Amino acid sequence: MHTPNSISCILKSNLRIPDTINNQIELKGRYKKNGTKDYNGFYFDTLIDENTEESIVIKVSKGIRDQLENDYIYSFTGVLVISNKKDCLFHCYLSVTDTTAKLERRISTKEEQILKLLEKKSGKKTSNISIELEDILLKNIKPKICLLFPQRTEVRTEFWDALGSGINMYDCHEVQCNFGSIQEFTRCIDSLDSKKYDAIFILRGGGEGLEFFSNCEVINSILECNTPIFSGVGHGDSNILLRSFVSEYKNNPTDTGYHLAKLAKGTRKRIEDQLESNKNHNNMIKNKDAIIESQKAQIDELKKNKMIYILATAATVAIILYMLMG
Repeated sequence: MHTPNSISCILKSNLRIPDTINNQIELKGRYKKNGTKDYNGFYFDTLIDENTEESIVIKVSKGIRDQLENDYIYSFTGVLVISNKKDCLFHCYLSVTDTTAKLERRISTKEEQILKLLEKKSGKKTSNISIELEDILLKNIKPKICLLFPQRTEVRTEFWDALGSGINMYDCHEVQCNFGSIQEFTRCIDSLDSKKYDAIFILRGGGEGLEFFSNCEVINSILECNTPIFSGVGHGDSNILLRSFVSEYKNNPTDTGYHLAKLAKGTRKRIEDQLESNKNHNNMIKNKDAIIESQKAQIDELKKNKMIYILATAATVAIILYMLMG
């Protein structure tokens, strides 16, 4: 009977590098530094294929690394190494012994695609989702929003808990989508765009697979969508391209829920304050009308008393004249 360790040992003993690349080889590609952490004076950086974006890890000494610049094409000399990381996962990297040539800096295929996407975004009408939702709420109308979750996710509960009673202020429509398939995602976004939502909220936590939201096809589907899109994807330190192309974003689903709750609460208070102000204004008008009516009554009373006085005076004068003539 085997154990996980015995399987790992068997695989390791039988894995071998073909003779054609078993000795020192020359490897060419676009160089990328990976952080600043060293391992006994060595760094594990990345060499990227110029055409396919396929990459391999390269192990370089500090002395060699200090001579290297990001995004330049280099030719390295070194030896391929296969190491057993853990859980029967094996890692192949190039242990660099020398850099033989530094060639020109080139923009990668993906960088070219990103530049085109940025140009496309600049020609698109921008929108502030929070302001637009607030305007709808102030009309005492529930904004129609789509909540796009991945399949089988726990962030739903986190989002709803954060939104709390704010749910009563929105017309929420929950949709699930496969965030691992570019084709399904783009088809889903296209379908949602036709349903006249006021906004689409993409909600997903961190962890593995976040690179999906840096895929240029995914980003292009976002730009093609006429409905404003809000990203609640990842964690605070997640570096994903999506955030640069949506109308608005928060760090994660929980923060997005709190944001919508705060927006609803603030708008509700503004509506209540306006109603109170209108009520006070109406009371002032009523009081003013009452004062005017009272003043009119006083004036009418004065006019009536004045007429009585005039008639009484006239009668008195008439009596006196009658007596004198008599």
